[in-house]
Amino acid sequence: MTRVDFYVLESAAEGIGDVQGRTSVAGDRVSREAANARPGKAGPGFERGMDSAAKKSEATRDVAVCRLTHKAFAQGHRVYLLTPDEEAARRLDALLWTFNQGSFVPHAIHPAPNDAPVSVLIGTDEPPADHNDVLIQLAVEPPASFERFQRVLEVVGPNESDKQHGRTRFRFYRERGCTPTMHTL
Repeated sequence: MTRVDFYVLESAAEGIGDVQGRTSVAGDRVSREAANARPGKAGPGFERGMDSAAKKSEATRDVAVCRLTHKAFAQGHRVYLLTPDEEAARRLDALLWTFNQGSFVPHAIHPAPNDAPVSVLIGTDEPPADHNDVLIQLAVEPPASFERFQRVLEVVGPNESDKQHGRTRFRFYRERGCTPTMHTL
């Protein structure tokens, strides 16, 4: 049976700018670049016209995803990050290289060029067959093929829309016999 974990971000008030010097889930220090990334500054994937609170919420969620990805990779898992769109995939791709000075998470965007043998893939569609260990699910809709994974990690942002979609996905998993575990970040 697939283990499903929901990681819920408590508040958008604890944005990236507030985490400098803190220890990540993986036990590493958060990089100065990631810690100093603030809404309003141009950065990978951020558009200036975007609402400040939404940007902060998105940035907070992205850093949490990077931390969970690093932890799973460090434990030897093959990870697939299922993103809602190409922009989110590119944003996470850039952030995985810089979010933490002391870590290295080799990864690629799926489909990887030359079928590069990497343990972490980021994509918007069905993952390759050999990535069936950990799914970090960021899309609005739950994946139909979630049962092929040993573990599914759902990351729910602090805004109301994220929470509502999270509740829908929580019910989806329960209706299929899973007992999701809740974690607060």
